[in-house]
Amino acid sequence: MKKELLEWAKARLLQKKEKYEKIANHAHADATSSELKSDGKYDTRATEAGYLAGAQIKRLMNLVEEIKEIEKIHPLDQQVIEIGALLTLSRNQKQKTYFVIPSPTLSGASHQNVFILTPDSPIGKEVMGLEEGDEVEVAGSEYLISSVW
Repeated sequence: MKKELLEWAKARLLQKKEKYEKIANHAHADATSSELKSDGKYDTRATEAGYLAGAQIKRLMNLVEEIKEIEKIHPLDQQVIEIGALLTLSRNQKQKTYFVIPSPTLSGASHQNVFILTPDSPIGKEVMGLEEGDEVEVAGSEYLISSVW
């Protein structure tokens, strides 16, 4: 299941990368366009377009780093919750399964009823380093870590 989830996550990130590349290229083309030549000292269109292009490129670079981090994960079973772990949290006879990966872009997304959890998310911060059978409090509610693999 982990291998399938990793493949799904990478595919989703690659789709977003393609989209961000188009946006960044368009923003760069706009920023360097002769049509944005200043019409006076108060015309800041070119400057604003440059800021937007820079932000889009930074967004794209962050996404490329997320893809590299996903590629480093090996789908092995684990005893302790860390990056690459699958875990199930239980509360009041209800269970929810999470997959821990370092992808803020996919945080909260789900695939086949498995939700993406990042180590920096509120739940992620609480469960990292814990094991099956441990209890954890998140947002004032107690949860049992009913499985880790």
